[in-house]
Amino acid sequence: MDAQNLKEMVAEILEVDPVELSEASELESFNAYDSVAKLSLMVGLSDFAGRPIMVPELTGLHTYGDVMKLAGIGSGNGHTF
Repeated sequence: MDAQNLKEMVAEILEVDPVELSEASELESFNAYDSVAKLSLMVGLSDFAGRPIMVPELTGLHTYGDVMKLAGIGSGNGHTF
């Protein structure tokens, strides 16, 4: 999976168009970001990262940029957005 796949997955969970997501997007600002979305995000990120994502990691996510970092996508790691 690449950065675009991650964005599409998160956008689907948040029930928004992927163009609405930027690194600064606050997850809590999306109406669909509820307990079910958080669970879906945890499962999706686990698949994306190839390792289990634990609840403490999930609770540290505040922006889409945080999601990208947790997934290993960001500046300095060879991935592009």
